[in-house]
Amino acid sequence: QLAGSYPDFQSDDGTLPSDSAYVEMGKIYFDMSERIGASGREVLKWKHYLSQAGFDDVHERIYKIPTNPWPEDERLKKVGVFELNHFRDSIANVFARGYEQILHGDPAYFQVLLAQARKEVLDRRMHSWVPLYVTPKQCAAS
Repeated sequence: QLAGSYPDFQSDDGTLPSDSAYVEMGKIYFDMSERIGASGREVLKWKHYLSQAGFDDVHERIYKIPTNPWPEDERLKKVGVFELNHFRDSIANVFARGYEQILHGDPAYFQVLLAQARKEVLDRRMHSWVPLYVTPKQCAAS
């Protein structure tokens, strides 16, 4: 099974502005990955790759992972808490290092952007989510 998130942050109800700092963080991820020659968009090609490799009946599922605890559903609310903590405690630091060392960006600009992104994602009125692509294990063609 292959599984990976694709940080093209979205919302179904328009609560995530396209010009938000959080959306900009996703764009920075793609810029960094392309700069080092490891496209962050490969997750979109997994189904095709598996089909081309001879796997039969390849399926792909896309889950909407909430980026904060905005959902009413208790299970999804917990997932949102986890995702929020992951962004706040881990991913943000990786992005900061990559922005400075890979993209040679201005650290002061990034810190302002990061502070704004954190503020946005803490707002439960922002119903954003990140796509999680899952391609379940399949049998190879004989």
